[in-house]
Amino acid sequence: MTEVIIGLDPHKASNTISVRGRDETIKTRRRFDNTDEGLVEMLDAVAEFDDRVWAVEGANGIGRSVAQRLVATFSRVPPPSVIFAAAAAARGPNRTPPW
Repeated sequence: MTEVIIGLDPHKASNTISVRGRDETIKTRRRFDNTDEGLVEMLDAVAEFDDRVWAVEGANGIGRSVAQRLVATFSRVPPPSVIFAAAAAARGPNRTPPW
């Protein structure tokens, strides 16, 4: 079982993902249309990773729609406050998140 974090950068017309392992190596990076079909393609693209957690940028804003659609597919999408706290702890002061 491969544990990964999927960082999702949502935009009006597309969603970009970066899949990283626990050692922060990039497993894959892809862009998908922000449509129902794009969501299916995105889920298919990460299906090989059994243990995955989604970190959706702007889950209370522009990413809210895609975050809700991921939750509806029973994907693990922690609340934005948890993602923010984990990113702050991981990066230390004055560093950007690893995803």
